[in-house]
Amino acid sequence: MLRSMGVDSRGKLIYISAGAVILASGGASQAFEKNLNPGDVSGDGYMLAYESGARLVNMEFMQSGIGFSHPLMNIFNGYIWAAHPLLTNSEGESFLEKYIPDSMQPEYVMDEHRKHFPFSSSDDSKYLEIAIQKEIRAGRGGRHGGIIADLRHMKDDYICHVPDDCGLHHMWPVARNHMKDKGVDLLTQKVEINVFAHAINGGVCIDAEGSTSLPGLYAAGEVAGGPHGADRLGGNMMVTCQVFGKIAGTNAAKWAGIHRPQRESAAMYPDDRLWEILHRKADTQGLIHELQSVNQHHLLISRNEAGLMQVLGTVERIGRQLAESPRQDAINMEAFRLYCLITASRLMGEAALRRQESRGAHYREDYPIVNPKLDRPMFSDQSI
Repeated sequence: MLRSMGVDSRGKLIYISAGAVILASGGASQAFEKNLNPGDVSGDGYMLAYESGARLVNMEFMQSGIGFSHPLMNIFNGYIWAAHPLLTNSEGESFLEKYIPDSMQPEYVMDEHRKHFPFSSSDDSKYLEIAIQKEIRAGRGGRHGGIIADLRHMKDDYICHVPDDCGLHHMWPVARNHMKDKGVDLLTQKVEINVFAHAINGGVCIDAEGSTSLPGLYAAGEVAGGPHGADRLGGNMMVTCQVFGKIAGTNAAKWAGIHRPQRESAAMYPDDRLWEILHRKADTQGLIHELQSVNQHHLLISRNEAGLMQVLGTVERIGRQLAESPRQDAINMEAFRLYCLITASRLMGEAALRRQESRGAHYREDYPIVNPKLDRPMFSDQSI
């Protein structure tokens, strides 16, 4: 039997006994300044599972990609690169050439990225995200913090002469009209783009039955780790939700049918330090913003030991500030959200620091190639 506590809409503490529990709380992309997910995707499931003793896996593999960042936020689909948009920094300089090998042309790198949206260190498209993040990190972003993208040449007469093996001819008019409906005319104005956090490929480790290392605890969707490896095809998270959602639900119901919960009084539950976190009065928004900023610069794409140590140092300091902040009577759910983001950031940062290689969505500029010694067969129970 599993026991947990929660807070209802009136701020009242409630206790729940269950034969089985299914985690389906999503990922932790809100740990990053730029992300394409709702505000509640803040690592809740990772924190709850980790502090309950469940095994987590592959937390260093964060799927990310390029998106429009100003004047609105929207995905920057891979097929757009086939038309070779013009990229410049705040000084009006073309910069991609600085980050690619001498034997490569910027157009080749863009052509490689037309094949997929997410960042991957597995092919030469990686130089786009690396270059964009490094220029922004160096303070050469535009007025709104992104890289300036000029798509004004991508008119119909130009697009029709671009070879299309990625859906450009069909999808570009759709995307262009969608943006125009939102008030952005890509054929008359420049925009800014940035690198966005999208989804974590790892999470609470599950087996083929959707079960975690804790008996009676199941997981499905982005919070679950195991269905994906270092890379993940776009759309496969839906498979994780639908397929493992059904599997986890079916097996959790069977487990709960055998392991029936018993009625218990609240007095049987020990005090939980998370209950104390809920009552901390702190500048949660300011601390969340600080955490998002350091993660955006040092945990999202171009990682190195110094940057990851800065992430972990910030995580430790913010966690200490939260724990030492004054106690109040009213419940502060933003304090709980901050605590979840702190925990998820630490797990991701420690995993990224430990993996001294580049593999899939994990790129270490101080270890830029794959280490064959860290290869794992698919479905192996081993993890780094």
